[in-house]
Amino acid sequence: MKNKLIIIGIKGNYRCYLNIPREEAIRRYIYSEDSNEEDFLINYLHTLKEIEFDDVFGAYSIFTLD
Repeated sequence: MKNKLIIIGIKGNYRCYLNIPREEAIRRYIYSEDSNEEDFLINYLHTLKEIEFDDVFGAYSIFTLD
């Protein structure tokens, strides 16, 4: 079974959602940014990326949001 990572945001401020439906990731992103669906569709939908991987993937930088 492949893992699915959904990445939303702009450089330096990505949020990543692992193994959840696309619609749930969008809902959570909108909530986390204290935004609304219209703003998301205009400003962030084009930033959404989905990757599938087995159990390893490469990364340039990893950090946590505290």
